[in-house]
Amino acid sequence: MTADYRALLDLTTLIPENITDTGSIPDNITDLIPDSIPDSDSITDSIPDNITDLIPENITDTGSLPDNITDLIPENIDLSTISLPELLSKGDLNDLSGIDLSNIDFTDFKQISPELISSISPDQFANIPDEIIKKIKPSQFSNITPESLSSLQASQIELLSKKVLKNMAPNQIAGLTPALLQEFSGKQFKSLPGDIFSDLSAEQFSAIADTYLSSIKPSQFASLDPEIFESFTESQINMITTSTVKKLSPEQFESIPADLFNAFSNKQLSRLSSDTFASISTEQFENIAETYLSKIPFSQFNSLPSDVLKKITDDQFKSISKKVLKKLDESDLSELPKTLFDAFTVKQFNQLSTDALTGIPTKFLNKISLDIFEKLSPQQFGHLAKPLSDKGLNDEIIQSVQARALAGMTPEQAKSATPGSCGALSPAQKQHIPADVFSKFSPNVVSSWDEEDAQTFSNEQLSSLTPSQVNSLSPEFLNSLREDQAAVLF
Repeated sequence: MTADYRALLDLTTLIPENITDTGSIPDNITDLIPDSIPDSDSITDSIPDNITDLIPENITDTGSLPDNITDLIPENIDLSTISLPELLSKGDLNDLSGIDLSNIDFTDFKQISPELISSISPDQFANIPDEIIKKIKPSQFSNITPESLSSLQASQIELLSKKVLKNMAPNQIAGLTPALLQEFSGKQFKSLPGDIFSDLSAEQFSAIADTYLSSIKPSQFASLDPEIFESFTESQINMITTSTVKKLSPEQFESIPADLFNAFSNKQLSRLSSDTFASISTEQFENIAETYLSKIPFSQFNSLPSDVLKKITDDQFKSISKKVLKKLDESDLSELPKTLFDAFTVKQFNQLSTDALTGIPTKFLNKISLDIFEKLSPQQFGHLAKPLSDKGLNDEIIQSVQARALAGMTPEQAKSATPGSCGALSPAQKQHIPADVFSKFSPNVVSSWDEEDAQTFSNEQLSSLTPSQVNSLSPEFLNSLREDQAAVLF
């Protein structure tokens, strides 16, 4: 202390004007200071912790006394000449304004509460010794304002400890200029908490991307603002690790310019979650289809939106792997756009599970290649949805189906058959129809049978007809039956 406050202060001036009962106040108000307090150069040693203790008990109107004892110190007394420990130990210090921190040691600095730290100005923080920056407590550092943090020197970045960086508050990232971020080591960069990356600006990211993108932690990467991805470059995409690319969100993924998608490696793309891959646009997909469709995992292929699937060309579809085709189920095939059904090769069609074939919409059956129907197995035919119905196969395709495939006809298929589609069947095809489904043909189909049909059907097939079906048979059909056939019916 350099000032004798007993000599400087006329303390009667401290009593508010609205306090009128001063009869008990002595002429010399310094007499109020207890004798047990010795003379000292320190105001904080001479004045009690609570200044209201100086007011006689019979004076009760103390509403005008300030809350902070330092407010009682006259303006002409320079606070910078009072040591910080003294100010902290006496009174309720509200802020650190006007206090010189350039020569403070760590022992004194660590006494400052985290709340008071937030009152340090940029100019004050810029003059804090390197020792403090190196040893500062995480709870103190996280309360430094972004404005003050921006006054860090580039040379001080390396002094920041891992514990301090791990506890940075999200709003503090705004105080780290691109120039300061470039001073971070890879180890320091990884220490930053993931959630603060959501406040990283595009300008800040561009300053560090080429250096740190390959070492960025997945949790940090996942927090980046989607807008940052709008300005990605090919080299930056190449730097994204496969463990990090897993964390790409749909919003981040769809923000990447379409013309950069050919920079992705197949390995990177294969690590994307199906939810993220489902956000791909037609323009983005067109830039990877040629090289990636042959490698695409089933979960990603199955997540593709219909507008993207419609853009797949025949040649691109032919590159889809066996693993994907084998996993397609009934619901998957039901959702494929019709443009893809004519792209199936015989080999690909045969890789589909027979159970999945039921999912092919009846109206799309005519889109499938004739080559496929020519090699269709009984099991495959039996899983087609209503192939002989009015919306089913056209005559040309019906006639291309190999005869033995009709052995797979189901009762449901027979029930939905029309006279026209049955009429398109060849005698060889009809002979392969299972006898047990004949009872399911509608009266309209049965009544359409002619002389050729009578000579085609076997006794076993005819024996399955119900009495009502027999009554529907045409005279032409009945008159053409052999004796042994007629004996089966009557």
